[in-house]
Amino acid sequence: MRKLFYSSIIVLFLFSCKKERNVNNFDEIIHYVITDEIADKNDTTKRFNEIFMSVYGHKLNFQTFEKELISYGYIKNLVPKEKIKKIDEFITNDIYYESHLTACVPSYRDILILKKNNKIVSVLKLCFECGMIDKYGVIESNCSENIDFDTYFMNFEGFYKTLHGKTYKR
Repeated sequence: MRKLFYSSIIVLFLFSCKKERNVNNFDEIIHYVITDEIADKNDTTKRFNEIFMSVYGHKLNFQTFEKELISYGYIKNLVPKEKIKKIDEFITNDIYYESHLTACVPSYRDILILKKNNKIVSVLKLCFECGMIDKYGVIESNCSENIDFDTYFMNFEGFYKTLHGKTYKR
């Protein structure tokens, strides 16, 4: 009876987490980044500040958002296919998106736009200084269970290095 019980638990666990990494709902990632100098030039513009610093405080129009980012000086970089799998591991495994437990005002210098068939499915605004992430849209995780509260912090150093190809320096 015990063997049946433990076997059932193992089977439930295995079926609750998808095994294949190709189950995400995006096939392309575009990385927008802005320098502090360009951000400082825009700091008197209300809409720029909503994008650059706001948490859940503004609406995004997926159809015009990329043009808006470019108009404020964000630089567009297409993430190579070989990096997408590694980034996918960061954004679908290590993160608890509902938590904003920091003491700073974020500076979203990095913005990821996730697309499927050339259509935006999600936007992630990232502040690598304080660890805040502002998410819009849906990102499908490889695990259907809720993420354990003990693992909600993302490996930001590894994520930054994967995204930028260098170690983060404060």
